[in-house]
Amino acid sequence: NQQQLRSLRLMCDSAPVGIRGTRSTRCSINHLILRGGTQITFSVTFDVSPKAVLGDWLLVTANVSSENNTPRTSKTTFQRELPVKYAVYTVISRCPKGYVLPHSNWVKWVFSPHAAVGIPGLF
Repeated sequence: NQQQLRSLRLMCDSAPVGIRGTRSTRCSINHLILRGGTQITFSVTFDVSPKAVLGDWLLVTANVSSENNTPRTSKTTFQRELPVKYAVYTVISRCPKGYVLPHSNWVKWVFSPHAAVGIPGLF
């Protein structure tokens, strides 16, 4: 139902847990009513500080609960450890007058500890 989708409210909070800067983020959706067997796909984006030291894995846990006090089962809990992928995407919004990027309007940036080097046309 389109009206129901427009009235959804997502609320998230994040807090430190454990050691070494580990954080836990919890999100909830208000009063979502689904029929049995319904599947939903969530797309999640994390904003990470450039100073963050990232690990190799991200533990994702999803729990579905109900105001009807439905007991927790293997169908209401999902947990998966995902590999962390490192990527940097840069969009050029303005260039000096007369400057043209060879081969492409997009530039992929390769970062090293000492410098950032733009490589035109590399995808």
